[in-house]
Amino acid sequence: MIGYDPLKDARTRIDRIAKRHGDDKIRTAARMLDEPSDRLEARIEGPDGKLEAFRVRFAQAGAPTKGGVRFSPDADMDEAERLALLMSLKCALLGLPFGGAKGAVRVQAGDLSDTQKAKIAANYALAFEDVIGPDSDVPAPDVATGPDEMAAMADALGIKPGDARAPVTGLPPDKGGLELRTGATGEGAWRVYRRLAPDCGGAQKPRIALQGYGKGARGFVEAALKDGAKLVAAADSKSLAHDPDGIDVAELDARKSNTGRVGDPADPMDILKIDADVLVLAARADVITARCARDVAAPAIVEIANAPVTRRGYQALEKRGRWTAPDILANAGGVLASYFEWREHAAPDKTDPQAVQAEWEDAMDRACDAVLARMRETGLPIHTAALLQALDQLDPETRPGVV
Repeated sequence: MIGYDPLKDARTRIDRIAKRHGDDKIRTAARMLDEPSDRLEARIEGPDGKLEAFRVRFAQAGAPTKGGVRFSPDADMDEAERLALLMSLKCALLGLPFGGAKGAVRVQAGDLSDTQKAKIAANYALAFEDVIGPDSDVPAPDVATGPDEMAAMADALGIKPGDARAPVTGLPPDKGGLELRTGATGEGAWRVYRRLAPDCGGAQKPRIALQGYGKGARGFVEAALKDGAKLVAAADSKSLAHDPDGIDVAELDARKSNTGRVGDPADPMDILKIDADVLVLAARADVITARCARDVAAPAIVEIANAPVTRRGYQALEKRGRWTAPDILANAGGVLASYFEWREHAAPDKTDPQAVQAEWEDAMDRACDAVLARMRETGLPIHTAALLQALDQLDPETRPGVV
């Protein structure tokens, strides 16, 4: 988009909502996000030379910061800052004892072997080891990173499962990770949709159109199908699959594995026009603009990707009567699971998975209920209510917490 500044767009939205709908506390909280506490940059060793690496943190009241590390050819400091800002809001909304952070390495992950990715992850941890730690800054997986890369970071930093808190989360179970972390983002997004739907006019067993087919999207679909929903369309960056009678997910998985595509060659934006009850945005940022909002057929949107709707995109969707389960709530299941991993790191063998799962579910439900209460109180759209609720809890010294 010519002239579009994603970071400025995010800040403008926060500032305008705080000024128009917030009290003095909320307006003060919005100003806390005007500048990050750290904008860190390093050059780390890659397979073919030096790579640019970034870490942005919004530290609050002495709390550790929390945020993933992504490998992306488009990574830059402003992208990391926008995502760290959103993570600050997400942690506040869930009542987690973290400020927001985000990290990135500018690299084409698809061109790397697993060994090369692990080495880059280790080099990233060493480049920022002065800030990374269980009481200062806690990285996690993000785009193109996962448990193996987190394990490489932990090994580089000399982390052991018996340490009191985890300075890296999203670890493999044998290194102190929790099984809950696997699939938590997608499962949490479905839980959020199901919790919001009765108040927002959403179908209980919806027909789903899915843009993006990564880990979060796959977890969402698996949880939704168990509750009677139907997948009618799925798109990746190259193709589109569509069947009004329902898509067999096992066949979709096989096609993706064998061909690299979910369906026939197509523009992934065509998914917006599919007749469905809910459109799941799980691919990338800034998908829904004011222009393409007119193409959205589904009455409900679930934001698994970070910032998939622009400020003007929200306005256009509101005019058309569409409602959104916003990213700071819908995709918060992953960071919530990471919180439990961070907390339980000292005694993974003593952790009761069922008890942690129940605690995770309760925390997700309470966050949804708080946002719904804010929506009823103010009469504002659900995505605006979520942002106001997050700003109201931004200070770690006053937020209610999940424990």
